[in-house]
Amino acid sequence: MKALTRPQNCEDKFREVAESPNFNFIGNIAIGTEPGSLPLTVLAPHYDSILFAYGASKDRTLGITGEDTLKGIYSARAFVGWYNGLPEYANLAPDLYNGEEAIVIGQGNVALDVARILLRDVDALRKTDITEAALETLTRNRVKNVRVVGRRGPMQVLQPPSQDHHYYPF
Repeated sequence: MKALTRPQNCEDKFREVAESPNFNFIGNIAIGTEPGSLPLTVLAPHYDSILFAYGASKDRTLGITGEDTLKGIYSARAFVGWYNGLPEYANLAPDLYNGEEAIVIGQGNVALDVARILLRDVDALRKTDITEAALETLTRNRVKNVRVVGRRGPMQVLQPPSQDHHYYPF
């Protein structure tokens, strides 16, 4: 599975950037005007550039009947939060034991990350920073086939064009 080398390359690149003395990471900070948030006007005088690079702060529903009531349906945000160890998703307990088929609705980088986690060998995952609880669940994972479904074609996927050949072998 050649595509699995890409996350490791990305991890190595993040490590390289994070080890630079010119890099500073400040996390878990709300930016904005709401109470308890850090206003941009406080940051702006200290930086030449401010770049916003963030994921979804809440789930986006599709309005499909059953998406919030049927068993075995998880948002990517919750699933990724679970295997990354976010406290609010520690009790997610995804049921990966009762079938071999999974479907991921969406076709961006996060959807592909979810598919990779479901299909990747657990021993390979042990070498990452995935949580022990996720490893325990994934050890018993029976999912063998993952379908990634999107409303657009492969050329509209939100990812760098250099990665297309890893996901779409045509």
